[in-house]
Amino acid sequence: MRSEIDLGPLETLREQCGVREQQHLPGEILRARALRLALRGLNATRAAAVLGCHPTTARKIYADPAFQKQVRLRVDSVFTDIDASFKTAEDTLHERIQSKARAAFEVLAGMLDDPGTHPGYRMRIAQDLLDRNEETQAGRTLTTRRLDPEQLHVAAATAREMDNVIPLRKKA
Repeated sequence: MRSEIDLGPLETLREQCGVREQQHLPGEILRARALRLALRGLNATRAAAVLGCHPTTARKIYADPAFQKQVRLRVDSVFTDIDASFKTAEDTLHERIQSKARAAFEVLAGMLDDPGTHPGYRMRIAQDLLDRNEETQAGRTLTTRRLDPEQLHVAAATAREMDNVIPLRKKA
């Protein structure tokens, strides 16, 4: 016993495709409507129910190599358009992130330069900015072949300044 195909949601597709009950359509119109249904993901049996034609007719249309090629070309075209719009959206998002990063850096730099900012905050800002710089990231080993006395002097002055900014408790 053959089960009936549920046409509930297919009625909407029939209306969208302009199909009326069991009408004989010219081959080109039938193929064009079958193409629209194939692009929507309907198989030949479901398309036949929507088109109001015999399932064998729909299967012949779906099996035609020219029809299959046309479906592939349309699907590829749709995916190409979607990929292009996705890339544009991704580029736009990347640009937005870059502009916000610049604005955040300007805020942090302004707070670092402001003498009214709490010294602990200034220290954390300086540390955060240094950690984001590839050359001064935490855990990076600084190597040199020749010790420059001026560099050592700057490093010692920085260490003294850090001791002044954050008073360390000394054990008695």
